[in-house]
Amino acid sequence: VSRYLSAGPKQTFSLILADPPYRLGWQHQLLEWIGVGGWLEKDGCFILEHQAGWSPPEKSGCLNLWKYRQYGSTAVTIYRKRFE
Repeated sequence: VSRYLSAGPKQTFSLILADPPYRLGWQHQLLEWIGVGGWLEKDGCFILEHQAGWSPPEKSGCLNLWKYRQYGSTAVTIYRKRFE
């Protein structure tokens, strides 16, 4: 995953879903790759599943936190691409 994402996009997407292993701490790195890497189309969404208790940042690159939901020990954060 890291090799693919760090190489940059060959195409853009309207929706990206990520469910990384919680204990490996990939949340920040994924946000950075998606937020600055040009992976999302205009108005695109990035949905990140993670462990509840982790505080997602309000912004990361072109991403703005849109919604946050907690379901027991799991949480889902939805980011939307900021208008350019």
